Amino acid sequence: MKVLASLLMCIVALIWLRISNIGLPLQDLSHEKIVYMSSTGNGNYDIFIINADGSDQIQLTQMGNNLFPNWSPDGKHVAFVSDRDNKNYSEIYVMNADGSNQVKLTNSFISSFPGWAPDSKQLSFTLRLKSSDESQLYSTNLDGSNQVRLSYTQSSDGYSAWSPDGKHIAFVSHMGEGSHRVYLVDAHGSNPMTLADEGYIEDWLTWSPDNRHLIFVSNTHDFGPNYQLYLANIDGTLPAKLTFAGDNRRPRWSPDGKHIAFESFRNHSKQIYVIDADGANEVQLTTIGDNGSPSWSPDGAHLTFVSDRDDHWQIYTMKADGTKQMRLTTTPSDSDNPQWMP
Repeated sequence: MKVLASLLMCIVALIWLRISNIGLPLQDLSHEKIVYMSSTGNGNYDIFIINADGSDQIQLTQMGNNLFPNWSPDGKHVAFVSDRDNKNYSEIYVMNADGSNQVKLTNSFISSFPGWAPDSKQLSFTLRLKSSDESQLYSTNLDGSNQVRLSYTQSSDGYSAWSPDGKHIAFVSHMGEGSHRVYLVDAHGSNPMTLADEGYIEDWLTWSPDNRHLIFVSNTHDFGPNYQLYLANIDGTLPAKLTFAGDNRRPRWSPDGKHIAFESFRNHSKQIYVIDADGANEVQLTTIGDNGSPSWSPDGAHLTFVSDRDDHWQIYTMKADGTKQMRLTTTPSDSDNPQWMP
């Protein structure tokens, strides 16, 4: 009887566990993908994809130096920068997510910072001709047609980012020594407006999902390691400072708009932190080695990042609270710029 009673209790416990977990399945990351760039040992970088559980690593590029992969919002394409045609030039390319159909979009001297429109039909980028000392902001279709100049700042323009609704493009402009700005233009380049004029501004911007704010990185005093995160409002009101310690870079807004992940160098190490959208409740997520380049999963439940805790910079994932940190790559050289497939 005691054996039968114990068996019945086990069956009841198993049934309770099944019922209590209905709607809460374990997340399968084998079908989610991360794109990144990795040194291939010959002085060049190539672009790879890997499943978010560490399986099925695939090299997508083979020729030249291929940098800064950027997923299209629909997950069908990857934009990147390559010097494959001339080591002294850099151009914008687009390929399918499996590496096929690699298409050169620009034919300039230096093109960089490809940024996707939210409908995945256009890209913004900076273009510098060989006859010029300044780069300007352009947009193009996916086949390289209809290239339109968007900025006329009489300076060197850099990183750009489309608003989630596709109505605006924000970009960083380097006006000269100690004078960098964040501008906002309509998607066709009209109605330019200055959003921020806060000293030395890094080439990095991230929009809030509600289209009302964006974050930029600035050192208001000098080029020293004291960059802080600022929240700019698209109505042009005064930006708000979000961080006050360390050297902070590469912010990423969470998909739900509630949090911001970023890397920060403090106390002789670089770690990943998360804050609320208003700068409150700062939490350090990593502690081992140096860590950086955080990127959110589409559901906001995970982050991918790079870490040198095992010698070379490798690609890792973790849950959004910093738990379940897992190494994905085992390359003999450095990897960087991981980005979760939308």
